[in-house]
Amino acid sequence: RVMNGPELVEILSARIATRPTAAWVELFNRHGVVFGEILDYASAVASEQFAARKLTMTVSDDEHEFTTVRGPARYSSFTAASTNAAPRVGQHNDEIRAQYGAGPSPA
Repeated sequence: RVMNGPELVEILSARIATRPTAAWVELFNRHGVVFGEILDYASAVASEQFAARKLTMTVSDDEHEFTTVRGPARYSSFTAASTNAAPRVGQHNDEIRAQYGAGPSPA
C-alpha cells in the first residue's frame, strides 16, 4: 500500500471523480463504510456539525471585535478559549526586547 501509494491515489481519484460527492456519501453510508467527507472552508462553516459544535467565537483587541473559528476541543475542568484576539504584528516587540535587555525596537 505504501510502496504503491501514488498509483493507488491516481486510481482512486479517477474512480471517485466519476460520481458526485452526494452519491459516494449515500453509498458509503448504505454499506457502513467509515469515512469523512472533505469540505472546503465555506462548506465546513455552513455545515450542521460546525453549528452544533459551536465552533465560532467572538474575540477583540483594543480596536476591533470579530468572529473567528475556535479550537474544537472541550475540557470539563477549564475553559481553554480566550476572547483576546491574537496580537498584531510587532505589538509586543518593545516588551519582549526589554525583557531580554535589547532596548526599544528600532524605528
